[in-house]
Amino acid sequence: MAAAPSEPTALNTPPPGMEVGVFETGKRMYRAGRYVDAVRAFRVVRFATMESPALQSEVLARLALAEDAAGQAEPRTATLQRFVSLQERLGGYDPDSLEPDLRARFKELVLREVRRERLAQNPDLAYAFGLTNVKPPPRPTPTSVPRIAALPTPEAGAG
Repeated sequence: MAAAPSEPTALNTPPPGMEVGVFETGKRMYRAGRYVDAVRAFRVVRFATMESPALQSEVLARLALAEDAAGQAEPRTATLQRFVSLQERLGGYDPDSLEPDLRARFKELVLREVRRERLAQNPDLAYAFGLTNVKPPPRPTPTSVPRIAALPTPEAGAG
């Protein structure tokens, strides 16, 4: 009987999800100036990344940039609102997830389109978009909570 390999190999490593390929395609399309194609790719990936606030944040940032470059003002505004709402609820945006030129464009876009008062109400957003120099502490890691409270035992009722 062969021992299980301790390092991932081509045989025991699952292939990357479809969303990884589509995400990379979207990035290439954006860089090539094919903004409408990039928008399509990022919209597909947006739904596949809902379990990861950090990745979802990056996808929404890239989607907003692509929509802006494609002249899609209404969808861009909706995407920016989704982005801000996600940050307010869960956080996850890391400006370093974007290339420096895209990071600067996204910051400019957010500051142009989102009310500064709204950004300033959230320490993570205020810091990420340069409204404060005070870096907020990391968010606590969520812990699982039992879904059913413990039922009283018969002994607890006797007294």
